[in-house]
Amino acid sequence: MGINKLVHQLSELLAPESRKKKKFKKRLKKLLSDLRTKEKRLEKKMQSTKNERKHDRLQKEMNIVHAERETALQALSDAIHEKDKEA
Repeated sequence: MGINKLVHQLSELLAPESRKKKKFKKRLKKLLSDLRTKEKRLEKKMQSTKNERKHDRLQKEMNIVHAERETALQALSDAIHEKDKEA
């Protein structure tokens, strides 16, 4: 590795905005994982319930969780592509 590349990598690691972006992406990935788990749990509950009212309530909650997950996926995608544009 050349000295310029090493210096560039070091500056990226030490730059506060770079650390914030990495922390942001890490938190988004954790959030996505949690939302996916919750969505699967709700789907499993919904399939096992016989009560129509409860089924509808679970469906609405699952739709909300799914929409939140899609929003988080889009934010993560934007954050990743933002890095590509900078380089």
